[in-house]
Amino acid sequence: MDGKVLVALMLALALAGCSGAASGDIEQVRLAEAKSAADVAAVRQESDHLKEQITAMTQQIQTLHTQVSQLQADQAVNEVLRSSDQIAFLRPGNDGYSLVRSDLGVLTVTLDDVQPYANGSRILLKFGNPLATTIDGLKVKLQWGSVTANDVPDPEAMREKELTFSQSLPAGAWTSLPVVLEGVPPAALGYVRVAQVAHTGISLRRQ
Repeated sequence: MDGKVLVALMLALALAGCSGAASGDIEQVRLAEAKSAADVAAVRQESDHLKEQITAMTQQIQTLHTQVSQLQADQAVNEVLRSSDQIAFLRPGNDGYSLVRSDLGVLTVTLDDVQPYANGSRILLKFGNPLATTIDGLKVKLQWGSVTANDVPDPEAMREKELTFSQSLPAGAWTSLPVVLEGVPPAALGYVRVAQVAHTGISLRRQ
């Protein structure tokens, strides 16, 4: 065989081998790229799924928060309703009477005759006793003060004290009890609260 022909054959075989190797390399690259794209797609799908779960959990948390807030609001309203008859809120100049529950039963009370006294005010608390027993040693907690521009009690100006009256409250009658409210003159007195009404004794009529 001619040497030139032999060399040509060898070159052709070498080129064919290189071409096959190159084709194999390209195929491997393509497979790697396809696998990488599949992995990326899987990661993206998992990420989207996690985002959906987080969104659903966030909505559930917001719903629970709203429900808890509503329950707390309902509880606060119920507490106010349960205690509404245990506090009499009196305003100077208001007509009529308020009801206040004592440890014996419901009494009536009005705020009368607000007069200046020293650095504060002197008032008359007029208690009505609709019960069939005379109440001795009436005990009350008083809170008083001024109101804000919105006509609500100013907490910074509030004063309070507890009193026990020596005068009895006869059954079926009104009784006026004088009280001195220190530190708030009549012009600034916006309200008086009467709460925690109790007693130390009762008197019943003998048969």
